[in-house]
Amino acid sequence: MGGAWGYADVTVIDTGEIIERDNYLSFFEAEHMKSPKYVVSQLLLKYQPEIQLLLFIAQSDGRFTAKEKEILFKYLSNKENKELTEDEIKELTKKLKEVNATQTKAKKYSKMIRESNDIDTQLVLNLLEEVIGLSKTVNPITEASFKLVKDILIKD
Repeated sequence: MGGAWGYADVTVIDTGEIIERDNYLSFFEAEHMKSPKYVVSQLLLKYQPEIQLLLFIAQSDGRFTAKEKEILFKYLSNKENKELTEDEIKELTKKLKEVNATQTKAKKYSKMIRESNDIDTQLVLNLLEEVIGLSKTVNPITEASFKLVKDILIKD
């Protein structure tokens, strides 16, 4: 039970699983990779261009509504082929408040998406149009923001 340095096996209280001292690191790494904080940090990195553009358009009228968030959550779930958990949605909502979506970043990420072979430009345009379609009357700033992004995305 006790090792040379006094280390012992660990029992996971929730499951009764016994983790041998030689497997501590791999066990805790695997557990960390399942945590909402880790999952969200990976989503923010992996989909940064799309998230930045959606936030730039959504926040151009000074708000980021529940329906706009729902569009983003659905997009990420579809891209990952799995539903986001409630805890992941809470963590993502918290982290999105920290994202600074500026026009400069929107231009940068629009070019990045246009030049990428991994990101479907039309899918991103559809995502942005879905956000714009939520409003009965589109804010002129939102309209101009979308035009700026769209012109970069579809530039020949």
